[in-house]
Amino acid sequence: MLLMRALVATMALSVVGGCGGEAPGPCVGDCTLPIVLEPVGMYTYESHVLADGDPVSIQPPLQGGYVMYVGVRAKNVHGLTAQLSAAIIDVDSPQVVAIEQRPVRLLDDGTGWASPDIASQDLANVPVCSRVTGPEDFDRSPWRLEARLTDSDGRTAVATVVIEPRCADDYDYLGCRCACEARAGGEPCTIMEQDAGVGALDAAR
Repeated sequence: MLLMRALVATMALSVVGGCGGEAPGPCVGDCTLPIVLEPVGMYTYESHVLADGDPVSIQPPLQGGYVMYVGVRAKNVHGLTAQLSAAIIDVDSPQVVAIEQRPVRLLDDGTGWASPDIASQDLANVPVCSRVTGPEDFDRSPWRLEARLTDSDGRTAVATVVIEPRCADDYDYLGCRCACEARAGGEPCTIMEQDAGVGALDAAR
């Protein structure tokens, strides 16, 4: 009887543990300290830490449209089950042009930082260009990136940087530069249908 009770208790604990998804994983850094973030983005097919003025590639994902892959790396974080939100904002106003949010995995990269595990999956796929309504082109114009990370402890940190999105040359045949112009009139571009993941723009407005 005691063995049966112990077995039932063990099964109950397993079910409770499974309901919450993955365990938070080890802390990268010191989780008694505030989270430290650095913004990252994809350019020329590689992920880079971003500084003001750095380029970020505009490219078509498998699901269509155009996106920028942007996110963060972090210290002092339980990053195995984190939530990432990334917004593209007009540099001269609080207008949000695009935003995307998703669960991400940030793993210890051996340098003291927790970095995205898989770039296309653990960076935000922010839909851009088809939502441009202002007077300036999106391609090669400055925009503010605001990346917000919430780790499995519920702690949140924000990183911001001014970036310069760029249509990659090998995607020009797909109409990227045309689609990323601010078009007040005239002939429309022929572009792919926009569908870029977990878009939250409408909820943010």
